[in-house]
Amino acid sequence: MEPSPIPIPKKSVNVRGMEEKDIPSVHAVQCKCYRDDLHEDADTFASKLLFYPKGCFVCEDSHTKDVVGYIITHPWYNHRKVSLHNKLEFDPNNSPDIYYIHDTAVLPEYRGTGAGTKLVQQAID
Repeated sequence: MEPSPIPIPKKSVNVRGMEEKDIPSVHAVQCKCYRDDLHEDADTFASKLLFYPKGCFVCEDSHTKDVVGYIITHPWYNHRKVSLHNKLEFDPNNSPDIYYIHDTAVLPEYRGTGAGTKLVQQAID
């Protein structure tokens, strides 16, 4: 009689607020998901986290606690372009009139786990 195969646990993920310590991992996820000219540096990620921390979340593997995805969202102005590689600043003369999903990414090996859906849901709740 052959032994039963050992079951491989299904990947499961949790979402939590992004912290400054997550920035290197978030940057690594971005580098694996986007082409080189779209990569933002660690200082740019830090500025976005400081700009609107309530809109920044990471998705982590439930078992390893490794960051496997992220989302960065914030209030913004419908008439102003959001550019890459720049710090964000509120316009003191105008009130934001939209809620903007600036960036989101999930490692390829975690796609299909619900990670992206959980990130977006957390951001809009």
